[in-house]
Amino acid sequence: RIATDLHDDIGASLTQISVLSEIGGRDPSRNVLSEVAVISRDMVDEMSDIVWAVSPRHDRFDSIVHRMRRFAEDAMADGELVFDASQLPPDLPLPLELRRPLYLVFKEAVNNVARHSRANRMVVRIAAREASIELAIEDNGVGFDPAAYPHGEGLGSIRRRVKELSGTVSWDTAAGRGTRSEEHTSELQSLTNL
Repeated sequence: RIATDLHDDIGASLTQISVLSEIGGRDPSRNVLSEVAVISRDMVDEMSDIVWAVSPRHDRFDSIVHRMRRFAEDAMADGELVFDASQLPPDLPLPLELRRPLYLVFKEAVNNVARHSRANRMVVRIAAREASIELAIEDNGVGFDPAAYPHGEGLGSIRRRVKELSGTVSWDTAAGRGTRSEEHTSELQSLTNL
């Protein structure tokens, strides 16, 4: 998985930088430096996520909760954030197999709120219930029609990652009102027995 992440995320970004550099060399009138800078900053974030996810120091949920809260605060810097992890024991084990996919699902959902919803309020709830982890993200934005994006990259990525964790995902939304997304992973029972 780490090799795949490095190949897909970092490799693709490096290819973009290489292509842009060649274009800039052939056509000096095209300013590619700003594009390269954006890609480079994104690569730094992606590498930070990969290094964080594989570090054994982060094998408890309190680590991911701290990282999630910080990311959500940055995304909603101009709005209101309610972040509730009170139903999640901080000493609950968080193995590598769950840590990165869960965090990436969270990031994608929060990015969707920040980029597309036009919301000024977001509520994040993460809880451990029986043998599953439940993550719910709700906003007061404009909503959307999930059927209009059946193969959207962001929603597809969330579906794929949650499915890999033997979980389910749902969106309660409609154009003109906010959105509530819920992700449930059913891997917790086997993971907490490690």
